[in-house]
Amino acid sequence: MNTSTFHCLIRAFTAVSRCYPPPTMGARRPAQPARKRKKSASVDSLDPEAASVEKAPGRGKYDRTLAPDERVKEARRRIFGALTLVLATQGLAQSTVDDVCKAAGVSRRTFYDHFRDLGSALSELHDRLSRQSYQAVEGYVRAQAHPNDQLRAGVEGLLGLIARFPNESRVMFVIARGA
Repeated sequence: MNTSTFHCLIRAFTAVSRCYPPPTMGARRPAQPARKRKKSASVDSLDPEAASVEKAPGRGKYDRTLAPDERVKEARRRIFGALTLVLATQGLAQSTVDDVCKAAGVSRRTFYDHFRDLGSALSELHDRLSRQSYQAVEGYVRAQAHPNDQLRAGVEGLLGLIARFPNESRVMFVIARGA
């Protein structure tokens, strides 16, 4: 991908992300009454049609045919899937580690073995989603020979990814930008 095509894609990416402005700094939200939360109560109301997260078989139960490093990758994959679903449906302010753990079917200990806190998990998720989307868009661009076709393919590819993966897009462009 040549430099001018890359810069055009960055401008297009920036234009798309402006559709989701971050919250203004210093602006105060209207006061809301304090809300009592039941332990992980909000995860029960998640729309199962919105996304599906494969849960672990249960506490202390795991596929013993997998090597330890494969089990770690599988746990991270489940946590990232649950984190995407929980953040996209509830937002960062309303999400808790318990919500993510319940949706992923893992214990809090497993979560904290992988991440320092919810913010570091969001940061890693954003990095992972950004890397994957960049690689996908780069593949669309490299498939074209002419710079105009490359630009069109890159923008269409990015917008297609946003349309196909709404939860991931919301996390990348709205939740992570406001964090």
